[in-house]
Amino acid sequence: MSFLMTYGAPLFKGTSQTVGIQTKTVSSFAIGINSVVNLIVYFTAANTAYTLARSGYLVGTAIRAAGNVVLQGIPILDAIGSLTTTIALAANTGTQSIDVNVTGVAATTVNWSCVGYPMVTN
Repeated sequence: MSFLMTYGAPLFKGTSQTVGIQTKTVSSFAIGINSVVNLIVYFTAANTAYTLARSGYLVGTAIRAAGNVVLQGIPILDAIGSLTTTIALAANTGTQSIDVNVTGVAATTVNWSCVGYPMVTN
């Protein structure tokens, strides 16, 4: 049995803005057939006045055989800050990718930035 393991130097990144309790996909990473991917996503979020912020990282694992991409378990989130935003990973079977979804805060405009580092085994 042979496999190839590669480490990415940020293979995906994105910026976005949410207004109120709005959810957006800030970035995606495509998962190839017969692959296991460990994703580490670093993020920052700040209100437009830059008086409230949150930053941290999200770690998740996805697999894909011949069918659809599937998240394994519950991604781990480690974040700090005073802004009560949400960030999550989601399996997107329409594009066979893992999406990085962000959700803002009521009555607040939030600026988002993320960068992702995948480790791929196939």
